[in-house]
Amino acid sequence: MLAFFRELAQRYGLFATSSDAALAMELGCDGVLLNTALSDAEQPILMAHSMRMAIDAGRAAYRAGRMPVRGYAKSSSPQQGLIDKNISAITMMV
Repeated sequence: MLAFFRELAQRYGLFATSSDAALAMELGCDGVLLNTALSDAEQPILMAHSMRMAIDAGRAAYRAGRMPVRGYAKSSSPQQGLIDKNISAITMMV
């Protein structure tokens, strides 16, 4: 994980946006350093607020645990109560 964030920092400047901080927390980091992101923002107070919400959301996502990664789609909707495909539209309108 550390190598990922090093590469991110070299390419883009680490934690420039709220989504960067959320991703770090979602991946399991204990915290993030935000000084430059806040001091260089056009609206530092608004950036601080967005960072706070992103960090909270990322940490909650990490603690909740993500669904397993699959190489295929799997329906999560129940199958009972669905309209029968063999019923014609005319029958349904009556």
